[in-house]
Amino acid sequence: MNKKDLHQHCIRHLKAQVDALEAVARETASTSTDAEHIARSKYETFSLESSYLARGQAMRVEEMREALLKITAMTPSENHNVQLGALVELSEPGGEAEWYWLVPAGGGEELEFEGHQINLLSLQSPLAQILYKKQSGEQINLASRTLQILSVH
Repeated sequence: MNKKDLHQHCIRHLKAQVDALEAVARETASTSTDAEHIARSKYETFSLESSYLARGQAMRVEEMREALLKITAMTPSENHNVQLGALVELSEPGGEAEWYWLVPAGGGEELEFEGHQINLLSLQSPLAQILYKKQSGEQINLASRTLQILSVH
């Protein structure tokens, strides 16, 4: 799997998410300030609730922009131990492979690449902390699961 292509795919994916989130945030902000939705009594809270929602969406946009900037600036790792930029293939004995890409921000996001589901994993996550500096062939224990590191790219 070519990590440079994965890196570019991830950037495009996050840009599309930022654009979509911005559009929704603008629409929600517009709705909260629309004259039609202005409260006429203290019991009409639609505008207030919409403004709270718009604020939350704006914060999510900023989070995604920050993740996009950090991932864009990241250089994919070329080492064979797990570190920032590493693409890790894990599996339970007899189970299907799971793919994780260690990134500086944007953990929890998922994307499809070359027929694989890639999970973005921030270094602050418990799984990344367990995986850090491990190598292909090693086993890790995560809660009640024992996982084998099949490969590190």
